[in-house]
Amino acid sequence: MRTQTYQLTVIGTILAAFLTGMHMPVLHEIIEHGATAHWDVMIATLLLIILTVAGGWTLLRGSTRGS
Repeated sequence: MRTQTYQLTVIGTILAAFLTGMHMPVLHEIIEHGATAHWDVMIATLLLIILTVAGGWTLLRGSTRGS
């Protein structure tokens, strides 16, 4: 993986993880306290979780190849 690609992947993964954490209280309110479901927030959180996992997987996979 090129250095620039690696750096962008790191930044993107950190940003996605941060935004996932920022959206978790809304999901908690919806799931545990019966707040009105905001589907746009739920979909955004799901996409952020997928981006976080995919970015982390890419970084870990790239580090084991040694390139």
